[in-house]
Amino acid sequence: MKTDKLIYFLFQVAPQGFFLLIGQPPDKANRYTVRAVELKEKAFRIDAIFEPIDANETTYFVEAQFQLDESFYGRFFSEIFLYLHQYKVRRWQGVVIYPNQAAEQKDLGAHQAVIARLEPDLIRRIYLDQLPSVEQLDTPLGFFRWSLSQTRLLQR
Repeated sequence: MKTDKLIYFLFQVAPQGFFLLIGQPPDKANRYTVRAVELKEKAFRIDAIFEPIDANETTYFVEAQFQLDESFYGRFFSEIFLYLHQYKVRRWQGVVIYPNQAAEQKDLGAHQAVIARLEPDLIRRIYLDQLPSVEQLDTPLGFFRWSLSQTRLLQR
């Protein structure tokens, strides 16, 4: 990691160089501090990962999100990207299952730009209340629809 130390040293003594590298005015460096930060790894648990037997197929990261959670997307992306880093997945898609649109975080804040770039290929949302009635669905999909009604009963 000698290169990392050198880069950090250069950015500390001449932070203007970074801003020149990214095409910004060098005096912008006066409005920033430079730090090397160690991130502690947090334990994450994804609801389900569908891992393909053939590495050329898509890996699916699935989360069922049945209540409003303002930090959901940040956590979901962290889980996915940590997994991608550790397991070298080639193709992937995140799938979020909501009972309805009201359960989805409305203000995406800083994640809005990330989500806009990832959609529609990499992040897919499914709203269970928009599925056809149980009678019109195949058995596995009918089970998801049924689980939605059970969740609503438990929330009362």
